[in-house]
Amino acid sequence: TLGFYVNASSLDGKFHELKVQVTRAGLMVRYPRGYFAFKDEPASKNEREENFLAAIRNPLDSAAISLLVRAVRVDQPPDTVQVAGSIGLKNLEMADQGGTRSGVVDLYFIEQDATGNVLSQASTHLRLKLTEQQYQEYLKSGITFRDQLQLKKGTAVVRVVVQDPATSEIGSVIIPLARIE
Repeated sequence: TLGFYVNASSLDGKFHELKVQVTRAGLMVRYPRGYFAFKDEPASKNEREENFLAAIRNPLDSAAISLLVRAVRVDQPPDTVQVAGSIGLKNLEMADQGGTRSGVVDLYFIEQDATGNVLSQASTHLRLKLTEQQYQEYLKSGITFRDQLQLKKGTAVVRVVVQDPATSEIGSVIIPLARIE
């Protein structure tokens, strides 16, 4: 399998032909004959909201943005959960600005009751500005986060959701409280 990335400055809206050749005899190569180099349009506010609402209603995790999460109960204050994890950078839009990469990710902590009603929501807007070396390191480990949630009465599920505002892509993890130690 071959893949490639098109430099943003090359997105001219035109059709570009692709040609793939192999030197080994007897092989058959299948590939698209080309692609249109359209610029990605930023996601609209409506698209971001629709994707976000779909993620918190969905009974399944979303994996468009890699998200690893660990939650543990803590004693003080009572009914508190510590949530820690990492956000993968691979599918985040990170603009290359001459030696630095910058982007934004929104991080949400959502408490829901057993029927899916939202009881509480907290969010953080993370602005990322990384050197190329930091970017390469964080591609491997992800951007880490940690927070404590004092749970509302009736909370059955905690959802951790990340969204790239530029593309409206979502990553989410559903944590049933019954499984938190």
